[in-house]
Amino acid sequence: MTRPTSRTVQRLPQWRAALALAAIMLTACAQTIEVEDPKAPTGVAPVKTRISDQVIAGDLGYIQSLRGRLKKLNDAGRPLDEYSMCKAQAWVDFGYSEYTDNDRAGIVEEALAEANTLITIMEGGGGYEWSDTPVTPHSQRVREDLWTFIADKKAAGPASTGTKPACAACALAKLEVQMVWIGNEYRDLGWRHADSEIRAAERYRKAVDDELASCAAFETPPPPARCPPVAAEKQCPAVNEILPVGRAPLRVPINVHFAFDRSSIANESAAILSRIAELMRLHPEITATLIATTDTRGTTEYNAGLSMRRGSSVRVYLISAGVEAQRLKVEAAGEVSVDDPGLKRIDAFARARRVNFTFEGLRDIETERQLLDLQPDY
Repeated sequence: MTRPTSRTVQRLPQWRAALALAAIMLTACAQTIEVEDPKAPTGVAPVKTRISDQVIAGDLGYIQSLRGRLKKLNDAGRPLDEYSMCKAQAWVDFGYSEYTDNDRAGIVEEALAEANTLITIMEGGGGYEWSDTPVTPHSQRVREDLWTFIADKKAAGPASTGTKPACAACALAKLEVQMVWIGNEYRDLGWRHADSEIRAAERYRKAVDDELASCAAFETPPPPARCPPVAAEKQCPAVNEILPVGRAPLRVPINVHFAFDRSSIANESAAILSRIAELMRLHPEITATLIATTDTRGTTEYNAGLSMRRGSSVRVYLISAGVEAQRLKVEAAGEVSVDDPGLKRIDAFARARRVNFTFEGLRDIETERQLLDLQPDY
């Protein structure tokens, strides 16, 4: 992100106020935005014109239209955790973040253009294969070890088999876009400024490895039983008498996060909940308690209701994914605080807005907390 000039600094409060007002206006009329509207914006406005409520609302409307097109693809049956869907969403999130951060160097236009290209390909029935990730003009290539990691994983197999996404395809897609984000921050303000984006990329890399390991555990059958070398008169016992049915330990996430004052499921959270739903479908003995929380802003009464809505939305998602309702219980815990001196206040709030899973009946299954779907309200 480029640093604002002195003239920009003088008008920054006005610009922020305009952005906030436009966001409120956009939220109020979001249901009326139709992608097919011929008058709908086809891109963000030139940088010099982004100072009025009307222009900013139009830009946010265009970003919303990209998200609307992704929703239509999903409504038509395209999985949320499919490679191109995740990659397009990552480009949209990248562009939106830089837009609201008042980046005026050109990366916003580049990120949203990449998103639009992928969405157009998917709308035409394509996008089921791996795609290249360009290092855009306002980024640069850094962390060659991560680029090599990406290339190796993509070379190992196709992005999908039919309509089934490849294992870890979503996390890999997000990692690719994150690499461009790192390069943008590094190019503008140096390595130290890119620190948070580098950390996010390293989390995505770990997520790819973890998901590949989990998939391998699901797919690897137990070894066949062998008759032990005993006296001839003894017969080979049954399989379950000599060898428990076993697999490498599975790992399952135990939390998802929410945006400020929201109870809807984000795309990133949906991918995580899909993993949990798959595990619970495969293991009908598992039950779960969903403990929902908020950050400390707002009244106690309001936060109690908000936490219940969050827990209920997660429960509804899992039921729609094939988990029996009687196996899911919701507890609204209200507001909590995350006390970590190493976190910014805004990041601590983001970690507090979550639903935690407490599982009963897990066997040979490891649990892990995840941060891939954090949604700080910058």
